[in-house]
Amino acid sequence: MKMTKRMTMAALTTAVMLTAGSSYAAAQEFQTIMPISAQIEEPVKVQPYTLLVNGAAVAEQGYVHTDGATIMLPLRDLAEALDYSVTWNSATKSVELAKGNQWTSIKPGEDRYSFARMLITLGIAPQIQNGKIFVPITFASEVLRAEVTRSGADVSVMQVERKTATTDGFVTGISIKDGEGQVHLNGIGTEGIVLNVSNDTKLIAEDGSPMAWDELSLGAEVEAVHSLAMTLSLPPQTSVYELKVKGQAAPVDMLGTAGTIEEVTTSQDGTVMVLLKGEKLSESSQSEIILRVQVDTLLTTPSGEPATAQSLVKGSRVIGFYGPMMTKSLPPIGTAWKLVVLPAAEQ
Repeated sequence: MKMTKRMTMAALTTAVMLTAGSSYAAAQEFQTIMPISAQIEEPVKVQPYTLLVNGAAVAEQGYVHTDGATIMLPLRDLAEALDYSVTWNSATKSVELAKGNQWTSIKPGEDRYSFARMLITLGIAPQIQNGKIFVPITFASEVLRAEVTRSGADVSVMQVERKTATTDGFVTGISIKDGEGQVHLNGIGTEGIVLNVSNDTKLIAEDGSPMAWDELSLGAEVEAVHSLAMTLSLPPQTSVYELKVKGQAAPVDMLGTAGTIEEVTTSQDGTVMVLLKGEKLSESSQSEIILRVQVDTLLTTPSGEPATAQSLVKGSRVIGFYGPMMTKSLPPIGTAWKLVVLPAAEQ
């Protein structure tokens, strides 16, 4: 009986040591000072591949994965040569890479990588060899967006010049906290485009002066300079580098509703009033509201072209922006600041 207990305890001790081993090995690479008593793993004999980043060879070599085809590259050497900061997160037992508004987290043993805040898989999980973390060669091209070529036993990774695109539009959704989050342009749901905001994203006025994120409001006309790379999701998502508010900024307390005009009426003084029913664009907005169309109400199309009052008919798809001053009736009545007339929905 005592012999059985000893064997059981020995087995449990071995299991605990094996489980902790991989996390310890990963953390080794990211410690500035190694204690003399630290465990040194036996080197793994692998076919070496020289990694050249922007034409210069890095210290650590790559190797071929056990699948016999995929080349594994040293994560730290690769990332730092591309000017990424590399840190070990002991809480999540993962490696975090950051450069500008680009950020990703890599965890050994998990085939989960991120790009533009979207998770992607590469078919091969990060591995630990000789106390260092290695990633598949596709990590350099698919996640870090670098140009990768292979010649014999050499793997060349070149930093691709940042390619950008510009999108004009109006703000239909804002979700930002502590300088990070998302801004939705030109639609709701699967329509439009979602801009991923980071601490490095610049928000500026038309004259170039900086703005705070709490100054950005629904309905604002903006020009976004963003990454050319986008996710294949609907709506597509991309990293935004600069967001410029065009013209006079909208009131910061602007509310919004996206939906369909259910009814159009004209009051005794000639004011056109539309009953808009649909989806509210913020917590304080309304899903159903009557909006007064005043002389100074802006009527536009999604492209920014002027629209006419004749386009405000029953069944029209509209995104309405209005202030917080509303009647207490049901539905409430407010004054439209801007009405964006959308194309008819595809049947």
